[in-house]
Amino acid sequence: MKLSKENKIILINQYRILALLKKDETKYYNELISILENGYTPLYYKIEGGICDDIPVEDGELINNILTMYRVIEDLKINSGQTFDNYSMSYFTGFDGNNESTYLSYTMFLIEEQGLYQEQHHYFSKHGLNTHSPMLSKYKRMTQVWEHLTNKWEINQDDVIKIFEAGE
Repeated sequence: MKLSKENKIILINQYRILALLKKDETKYYNELISILENGYTPLYYKIEGGICDDIPVEDGELINNILTMYRVIEDLKINSGQTFDNYSMSYFTGFDGNNESTYLSYTMFLIEEQGLYQEQHHYFSKHGLNTHSPMLSKYKRMTQVWEHLTNKWEINQDDVIKIFEAGE
């Protein structure tokens, strides 16, 4: 992270205010002030805290496409009474927390914080969304099949099987 002198002054002033307001965290804020005042760039990660890099719009769209595809699949499962349990990709399992953490955290935000894709919530509460193995390439293959269907909004059993097989 690169900070201008202006940004450093703003942050230093904010940390001074926080140090006054949060007496039990004064030492922490004074440390951040020292880092900024002295230009200790190797320690800027302490200032960045849990702030992540921006998620590219394309990645957000991909996640929405994946979740929308699974929404359509869930609708078919409900309407047909079929579960497709013999396919490992029959429900949305999430993303790998180690290698796909950005995708995982964004998905959890959409489901938990935004209240979107609630049809996936019961899977989330049963299994969590950390698959502990990479899933992105599987989902990409599946969404490619789904996108190329004649009518991706009204899929049938054969369509679902094609989608699942693409992810196997």
